[in-house]
Formats: sequence, structure tokens, C-alpha cells
Amino acid sequence: MTTRTARRLREVLRQEFHGLPGAYWWLWTSTLINRLGSFVATFLALHITVDLGRSASFAGLVGALYGLGGTAASVVAGVATDRLGRRPTILVAQSATAAAVVWLALARDAAAVAVCACLCGFFVNASRPALQAMMIDIVPPRDRVRAYTLNYWATNVGLGLSASAAGAVAHHGYAFLFYGQAAAMVLCAAVVFAKLPESRPEEDGGNAPRRPSPPGPRALPGSPSARFWGTARSWCWPSSTCCWPPSSNWLTSDCPSRWSGTAEAAPTVSPSASTACSSWCCNCR
Repeated sequence: MTTRTARRLREVLRQEFHGLPGAYWWLWTSTLINRLGSFVATFLALHITVDLGRSASFAGLVGALYGLGGTAASVVAGVATDRLGRRPTILVAQSATAAAVVWLALARDAAAVAVCACLCGFFVNASRPALQAMMIDIVPPRDRVRAYTLNYWATNVGLGLSASAAGAVAHHGYAFLFYGQAAAMVLCAAVVFAKLPESRPEEDGGNAPRRPSPPGPRALPGSPSARFWGTARSWCWPSSTCCWPPSSNWLTSDCPSRWSGTAEAAPTVSPSASTACSSWCCNCR
């Protein structure tokens, strides 16, 4: 039975990773690097309360501004993705993220920290609409569910590993985390620049036949379901940041910094495991 299970698992993994376009794997690699370097969101509150000596209420305000920037980015970057293209939007967003993160690490004035945090939230999230659109462009409809599953898995694994590693690095200073994320963003932009061409479909006046969509529920941009999910996604991240100030005080007072990284990494384990299990179940139908 163990041999049969192992053979079946190998077959499922082969089916899961085989057959996707080469450009998709470069996009997947960029996503993984991006999430492996996602240190600022995890340790922003600790940087503010420990390094800068600010209050927990100010850390909460900065977290709200970070989330507000991400909410605005979902709209602005979506328009830029359609008008300017996927590749330029990704390159500008990731390059600007590197600059904003370094500026945030060097900022000491309260107003400068608040502005930098809002800009970081904006640019960190500005590449997401373009990445999703590029994934749709380069992956055939029959493989999109599998592509999104693998991308979601890479996101959670990257966040979990980055939070765990960041806890050890933070012991030597939170500024190193900011510089590490800036370096990761530069590397992501280099991968996109070198390996991913523009994928936006050419304008044809609407005369070309439309590519068939995969089966399943559809949400048009103006439909109630699309508005619901857009609103829910906009509110999920700001609401999750409300635990930053109290958790930062608890972690810094009772635990060493390496444990704060482990605590932040724990929530990513369940999504990663559930994504792998759901993908395996889909292949077993």
C-alpha cells in the first residue's frame, strides 16, 4: 500500500508541474522571490515600536496607511495594467517598491514614516493585477486552475519562509529586513525584465474571435459578484493589520525576535497545506 501511495503521489506531482508554459515558471519564480523577501509587512510594527520608539497607536495608524495604499493600488494598477501593459506595470511597481522600502528604513520623522508606509503598501500591491493578468495571458484556459493553485502555494510558502528567516535577521536590526526586501524586489524586476515579454493582447477593434473562457462561474467587471470580491479583498488586508500593535508589544516584551518570525509564519502553513491537498483532490477526480 505504501508503494502504491508513493507511486500515486509521484504521478500527481508530475501532472501538477508538467505541461505549463516556460514563461509561467519565470512568473512563478518571480512570485516566490517576491514573497521570500516580504519582510516589511511582517515586522513593520516592531520596527516602529522598537527601533523608532513610537507608540502602539502610531504603529496601528501606520498599518492602516499601509493597507490604504494597498487598497488604492488594486484600482490604479488595474487600470495601468490594461492601458500601459503588464510588463511595464510590474517593472515600475517592483522598482518603486525597492526605493520606497529603503526610504522607509531610513525615515525617522513620524510624517515621513507614515507617508513611506502608505507608498510601500501601494507599490507592494501594485504588481498583483499585472501578475494575475499576465498569468491569464500566457496560460491556456485548461491549465489556469492548476497555475493559480501553484502560484498560491508559492505565495504562502514564500511568506512562511520569509517570516521565519526574518525573525533571525531581526535580532541584528530591523533595517536589514528592509534592505533585504529591496534587494528581492530588484531581483524580481530583473527576472521580469530578462525573461518575460509583454503579454497584453493586441488591440484589434473587437473583430477578432474571443478566446473561450474555461468552464465555471464567471464574474464580469461590473457584476455584483465582482464588486463583492473586490470589496472583500480590499478590506481583508487592512483588517488583518489591526493585530500588529498589540502583537508587537507582546512579542517584544515576552519573546525574542526570532519567535516573532515563527509566530507570523504559522498562519501560512494551513493555506499552503490546504492548497496542496485541494490540488491533489482535483487530480484524483
